[in-house]
Amino acid sequence: MWNKWKLRRSTWQTVAIVVVLAVLAACRGGLSDWKVSEGQLLPDFELPTVDGRSYDFREIEANAYVITRFATWCPPCQAELRALEDLVWKPLREKGVAVIAVSSGEDPETVKQFVERHELTFPVLVDRDGDFARTVGGNSIPRLLILDRERRIVRLKVGYYGPEFVKTVEEVQKLAGL
Repeated sequence: MWNKWKLRRSTWQTVAIVVVLAVLAACRGGLSDWKVSEGQLLPDFELPTVDGRSYDFREIEANAYVITRFATWCPPCQAELRALEDLVWKPLREKGVAVIAVSSGEDPETVKQFVERHELTFPVLVDRDGDFARTVGGNSIPRLLILDRERRIVRLKVGYYGPEFVKTVEEVQKLAGL
């Protein structure tokens, strides 16, 4: 009887661990739903800014590019955008680092108010029809792409975890030759 109970308990513990790991993997997103991959050139795109001006990726030259997909209602996205503003854009823009944020499927006015409220100074684009989102893929946000000067994708990241973001900043600095 005791051995049966231990076996049942052990089985349930194993099942519980597998379920927890599956849930964590699902929440974190993962790389499997990207439509682009590391080593690939990011396809060119053109989208409106929150001010309605056209932003053509082909016309931007940088030593390194950081592009994030976000939503205004997403708390991890808000934290990542603040970190991008404070730790990447402000200290590195004069050193050739471009930061671009893309909101997909949201009303342009909502995005504009969000940008103003959060005092974001890097380009924020509105992908109203979701074309950019379909190009890069994935449902989980925030979704970060790091590109080298040739626009080759160096890193794809899903989710935001503050203590890990330092590694992102270091990677961008290295790509920019700093």
